[in-house]
Amino acid sequence: MLEWIDFESNYLAGAIPSQVFNRLPRLQYLYLSYNNLSSPAGNTDLDPFFRSLRNCTCLQEVELAGNNLGGKLPAFVGELSLGFRQIHLEDNAITGSIPPNISGLVNLTYLNFSNNLLNGSIPPEISWMRRLERMYLSNNLLTSEIPWSFGKMPHLGLIDLSGNRLTGTIPDTFSSLTQIPLYVVALSSLKLYLNLSNNHLEGPLPLELSKMDMTLALDLSENRLTGTIPMQLGSCVALEYLNLSVNALWGAPPASVAALPFLQVMDGSRNQLTGALPESLQVSTLLRDAQFSYNNLSGVVPRASVLVNLLVAAFRGNPGLCGYIPEQSGRGCSRCDLSTLKTRRREHPRIFCRELSQATGGFVQSSLIGAGRFGHVYEGTLRDDARVAMKVIDPKGSGEVSGSFKRECEVLRRTRHKNLVRVITTCSTASFNVLVLLLMPHGSLEDHLYPSHSGKKARSPATTGARLDFGRLMSIVCDVAEGLAYLHHYASVRIVHCDLKLSNVLLDEAMRIVISEFGIACFIAGAGAGAGVGEASSTSDDESIPCNFITRLLHGSVGYIAPGT
Repeated sequence: MLEWIDFESNYLAGAIPSQVFNRLPRLQYLYLSYNNLSSPAGNTDLDPFFRSLRNCTCLQEVELAGNNLGGKLPAFVGELSLGFRQIHLEDNAITGSIPPNISGLVNLTYLNFSNNLLNGSIPPEISWMRRLERMYLSNNLLTSEIPWSFGKMPHLGLIDLSGNRLTGTIPDTFSSLTQIPLYVVALSSLKLYLNLSNNHLEGPLPLELSKMDMTLALDLSENRLTGTIPMQLGSCVALEYLNLSVNALWGAPPASVAALPFLQVMDGSRNQLTGALPESLQVSTLLRDAQFSYNNLSGVVPRASVLVNLLVAAFRGNPGLCGYIPEQSGRGCSRCDLSTLKTRRREHPRIFCRELSQATGGFVQSSLIGAGRFGHVYEGTLRDDARVAMKVIDPKGSGEVSGSFKRECEVLRRTRHKNLVRVITTCSTASFNVLVLLLMPHGSLEDHLYPSHSGKKARSPATTGARLDFGRLMSIVCDVAEGLAYLHHYASVRIVHCDLKLSNVLLDEAMRIVISEFGIACFIAGAGAGAGVGEASSTSDDESIPCNFITRLLHGSVGYIAPGT
């Protein structure tokens, strides 16, 4: 009986054949995103499709993004399978309101209705979905206030309500979004992204925001917020991105905020800020982009390295500011963008197998840059001059190869993190399977630490092992830990790598690390229920991951013990 349908990123057109799904009671995964599908009755009726899914009692994920689907969400959408975990309906033309009955999907962890035409208020009943981790409702026509009960959802780690017509104040209950229940071990490294930009929110910034000490990104831009920027925001010690632009905030920028240790992007432009820029900017080591234009700031621009590298446009509209600001610079920030820190939308380049062969000169030996358990890695240049690494899986009749390829594809499809290798596309035939990845120009960590063991030279003479000083090594350790924490606790499906070693830790252009090689990764049973890492298994209890069938492999490497083993 069919359990998995994946026709994503094709050229399918016409109405969704609802009668087909009604005959698939064991269907678990339905992936039809990025086609040209429509709903019946001239793309106005979604009822037949969702009604047909009610017979799919094992259904866990539905992806219909990017089809320009029209119609309204039916009131009975909350009556789908109790095991339902993810629903992707972004980038369509769905109208009407969000039915309160959707709260019946009590095991849902991922909800994406962004970039549609939804209107009305956000139903507070959504807060009954206690396992929800990510919620995207951006770029719709939603009105009224943000339900205060959202702040009481224990697992919620990403909220995007930007680009709507929401009014009222920011609920002070949002501070509890990082109050991790003691029984939820898997949330110990919860990272919150809060995007309420481009609405009609008003009033002061609630002091309770300062309690969100696990928040990575906070975007409150393009609202009607008033008052001062509370110095208590300096308690958000994990903050990397802060955007308060286009509001009516006044007073001096707090020194405590400018001194946040991990802050990379800060935008306070187009407010009514006064006083001097904080001297604490001089001690900032990670801040790379900042905007202070069109305020009433005065005094001397601090000689902070990040400010020297900004364009004069970053300070324009402050007649009282003085000091040397270069007219031209090699870098600068015209408009800070949260998308640089958030998971990027998946791209779908169409690349044929023959193009991959041409990019490597026919997979010649001179293009070979590595070899591993299941295949070889070649360096190539695509037609747009992009340099890529191509992992070609060796064909072996045992079935292990196809299982490894499917598993790695599944992991890379379900994960998005700055410290995990990024897949560009895949190419698969009966005898040829290849993953196309971003090229890591500085090789692996093993190349730099033990060049004699790796059997090859570090890929850049300027970045030999001698350049990996203590500070750089500490940064590498932290990046590896952050990538693993994401896999173990925060990805949509919890994952244990099972093969972490120096040769699988790669260095990109800026010497930042990414973790690679997921061919023998384990999916964690019961992840949707907030299971701990101790439940990791190569054969998940719910058997929900189609590629979880490699049981005869010896998992892991010498010196590595996976959690739960």
